[in-house]
Amino acid sequence: MTSSIFVRSKLHCATACQAQEWCNSFFYNDVIKTCVPQWLVHVSPNDAVMTPGWIYFRVTSASCPKFGSASSNESYVIDRVSVTCYRVVTSPKLTWLASRDACTNNNERLTVLEPVEKARFIQFFLNTNTAFFGFTGSFAVGASRPQAVWNTSWPASGPDFIWVNGQAVNYDATATFWYVNRPNNAQNKDNVVGLKTNKNFTWEDLGESEERVYICERAYYPGN
Repeated sequence: MTSSIFVRSKLHCATACQAQEWCNSFFYNDVIKTCVPQWLVHVSPNDAVMTPGWIYFRVTSASCPKFGSASSNESYVIDRVSVTCYRVVTSPKLTWLASRDACTNNNERLTVLEPVEKARFIQFFLNTNTAFFGFTGSFAVGASRPQAVWNTSWPASGPDFIWVNGQAVNYDATATFWYVNRPNNAQNKDNVVGLKTNKNFTWEDLGESEERVYICERAYYPGN
């Protein structure tokens, strides 16, 4: 869950949730006038830890498939702006190729963080969700160099990362998301892109063989 806020009423809680692009549902307690906004859309209120007096509400009719308990950090979270469902897979950690295939096998893909509204959403989500505090290393996303040129120097034109949908990474548009002096293709071995947990989930280029947490995505259809 996210942090609670004090409100005047259920309507005030709903209004506060709708004002945040990331908020898709909330718990409300009328006795103590407390609101707990949620990233997730729980399949049923029983999917979350509840105590007497709390009532669950949704502010969107959109939904994503459910993986296990909807209160876990491996459930989908909805981005209403980009119409995308994201799932952060914390276990088992996988190499970049294995994580790409794992997403594909679930009718998903490793997340594509363009347009930049998607990158902004994911960065904010990871930085503010306590479920991800304490993780180390990097989280894998769906950008890599063409596999045929892995472990080689960059071409004269510069970095050649592409997303798993075939779109080239736009370095001008995404410049603010990269960590300082990245990408740098250290020792000609940085073939994929990840999010640095200890640097506010900024982007870095990495080797592909290390096993990491990874992020899958799929489109959702409002009202389904």
